[in-house]
Amino acid sequence: MMETKLSSSPKDNPAMREQLAILVSTRKAKEAISMQLTQDQVRSLGEKDVERYYKRYKTYVGAKTTENVVDSYLSLYTREAAMYNLRRSSSAE
Repeated sequence: MMETKLSSSPKDNPAMREQLAILVSTRKAKEAISMQLTQDQVRSLGEKDVERYYKRYKTYVGAKTTENVVDSYLSLYTREAAMYNLRRSSSAE
């Protein structure tokens, strides 16, 4: 069974361009790459521009992922600390 994997190598401009097109269609381009593009503009971008905007997109995704991991960790830590304090106070009685 073969798997298809999107690569971020400079030779894979069609996949990068497709990711940018998806980003534009979900109306997240302005937030992710600091540039509001249309589908036509994505189609007419040069290779260097596609690579540049794709790198911005990957940086955005990485930052959001890190933010979510940190938020999850802090939430878990807070819950565990509250449970520890509750157990500690109930055993002191």
